[in-house]
Amino acid sequence: SALKWFQLRLSDADPRVRAKAVESLAKWGPKVKACLPDLLKRIDDDTPAIAVAAVKAVTVVDGGPMVGETLARVLRSVDARAEVKTAAVEALLTIDLSNAETDVPILVLLLDRDMAETRSAALTKLAKFGKGAKLALSSISDRLKDDDDEFYKNITDKFAAIAKEIK
Repeated sequence: SALKWFQLRLSDADPRVRAKAVESLAKWGPKVKACLPDLLKRIDDDTPAIAVAAVKAVTVVDGGPMVGETLARVLRSVDARAEVKTAAVEALLTIDLSNAETDVPILVLLLDRDMAETRSAALTKLAKFGKGAKLALSSISDRLKDDDDEFYKNITDKFAAIAKEIK
């Protein structure tokens, strides 16, 4: 089948072939969920463009727990390239994060990103967890000293809402 053909090309020696395979599989979306483990491996590809494409591909194939944890690993990595980390941040802000136990720690990672928009988006997602965001309260309170005025207003509002929900 075409699916199997593209899946085999994900580990081709030629980066152009790997890139086309990732791109082609991403177009199929959730129909290629069986390829997810192979796509996740491409996130660590030596060719940054392939790694970025793989990040985008896994979010359209399946935004589940395995994807969230893999993207969080990219953010924690000292070896991951900046463009791959940027793609991982964007992906984490678009996928459905709904399990407090696994996803709140991932969102806490995003609170430490440089861009205030990223921190605000992560905070908004955290607030949706209500009581489940309790695990993040100390990280959120650490951000109360943030220099960005808009983020500061957002964080004080969200912090109050989460704290109120926990009581």
